[in-house]
Amino acid sequence: MVGGAPADVTRVQPLFDLLARWTFHTGPVDIGLLATLCNNMIAITTQALVAKAMVMGVSEGPANFA
Repeated sequence: MVGGAPADVTRVQPLFDLLARWTFHTGPVDIGLLATLCNNMIAITTQALVAKAMVMGVSEGPANFA
């Protein structure tokens, strides 16, 4: 995810192509940062929920699900 003026993004696109498989132009400067922060928040929340589910599963044990 990258933010900036379309002309600037086009100018540095060859560099982005070397660094990443996909580049998403999200709009003006700082919008790319905002999109990245939102994406990270979703990922971290998902990881926390999976960890909690694993703790619950281990603490209850398979015998309680039969």
